[in-house]
Amino acid sequence: MADHDRIIETLPRGTPAPRATRWAGWIALGAALSGAIGAVVFVVGAGRRPDGEASGFTANGAAAAPVLTARCLGRSDGGCALGDKLVFEVDGAMAQAGLLAAYVERADGQRIWFFPTSGRHFPTVPTGEGRRLVSEAARLGDEVGPGKHTLWLYIVDGRMDREAIVAGAQRPRVAAAIPLLVTP
Repeated sequence: MADHDRIIETLPRGTPAPRATRWAGWIALGAALSGAIGAVVFVVGAGRRPDGEASGFTANGAAAAPVLTARCLGRSDGGCALGDKLVFEVDGAMAQAGLLAAYVERADGQRIWFFPTSGRHFPTVPTGEGRRLVSEAARLGDEVGPGKHTLWLYIVDGRMDREAIVAGAQRPRVAAAIPLLVTP
C-alpha cells in the first residue's frame, strides 16, 4: 500500500478531500461553464462580423455591396501623371443615390481633397446596376505631386465637412483605399 493510501485511511470519516481533489472539481466545473458560454457566443454571434454587421453569407441573388474605383483616362490602373483627369466609377447595385467623397493622402500625410470641394460640393453617385461613371472627375494638379499616394474614396449618405469624413463621424456606405502612383 502506498504512503498516500495509508494517510487517507487514517483520516476520520467526514474529513474533506485533499486539496488536489477539490481543485479538480473546480477545474471540471470551469471547463463545463466555458464550453457552455462558448456555445452561447457561437450561436448568438453566428452571422455577425465584429463590427455588428451581417456576415458575408447572403441569399442567392442578393446584391453585393458596390465597389468604388478610380482611374486616369488613357492610363493603366493605379498609374497617373500630373495634369491627368481622374474619373470615379462604381460597380454594383445601388438602389439609392449617395454622395462621393474623395481625397489623395500623400506619402507625407498631407490630404489633397477633391470632394467635398471647399464649397462643400459632393458629386452624386448614380443609382443602378453594373459599372458606371460618377458624373464629375478631378484633375491631378501640382499640389498632389509625384509619388506613391493613397486615394481614399467614400460613398456617404449626407453632406458633412472633411474632418467629419476622416474622423468617421458617419459610417460610409462604401469605402475604398486605392494605391495611386503619380508621375511628373
